[in-house]
Amino acid sequence: MAEIVTEFKIRNALSEDILGILKIEEEHAGPNPTLEQKINQMINDENSYFLVATFKGKIVGYAGGIIRDTEFGTNENIGYITHVGLSKEFTSKGMGRMLGDKLIEAMLEKCEIFRTILGFDRADLQSFFNHLGFKRTDLLVYESKY
Repeated sequence: MAEIVTEFKIRNALSEDILGILKIEEEHAGPNPTLEQKINQMINDENSYFLVATFKGKIVGYAGGIIRDTEFGTNENIGYITHVGLSKEFTSKGMGRMLGDKLIEAMLEKCEIFRTILGFDRADLQSFFNHLGFKRTDLLVYESKY
């Protein structure tokens, strides 16, 4: 475990990290054809944050978020965590928590409130966000398909 902690590094994502990020996404949820473009946008957007975790130089995790100031009923900036993933070999070792904490720490310069939206069937992500200190709220999510 000590080797994992000392070799586990977190840094800002670069465009050349995208293929490693996509491999992790496929491991958990299958191919995501729009993710490459979205990550590239986030890497180059001053209101977005995108981090990667590496182990011995290999991409093993990622986390991304964006700052929004357009919420109904508030004039505060809100940090949304929009992307997270960790190679299965690193789950349940505290590495995801380190990555999430680092993302929140980076975003704290612009906001103090953080949110995310999860599906009810994503118990793995619910557990992850619970460990980061997130709680369910009484906010409603509205959606319409056209």
